[in-house]
Amino acid sequence: ATAAGARVLLVAEPARPGLLDATLAPFRATVEAVGAELGLPVADPQPALDALGPGAFIDAVHPTEAGHRALAEEIVAVIAREGLLAKPR
Repeated sequence: ATAAGARVLLVAEPARPGLLDATLAPFRATVEAVGAELGLPVADPQPALDALGPGAFIDAVHPTEAGHRALAEEIVAVIAREGLLAKPR
């Protein structure tokens, strides 16, 4: 994607409740490692979702409206911080 000129952002998979779901640990570690290896930013919405508590998810996988908002806000924050909307010249 980057070779084609795309600006790439990785997102660490969130889990409910918190990071107690051990099945996601290897996936999250891989996302972090790939981001570090390729110099790509990684958004981690888990802290924002944890701050919402039980209101963040409908079930173990699907966020509520508030959960989706928290996910989006974290991704937008990383996009802004990394300048991913700026046109490269």
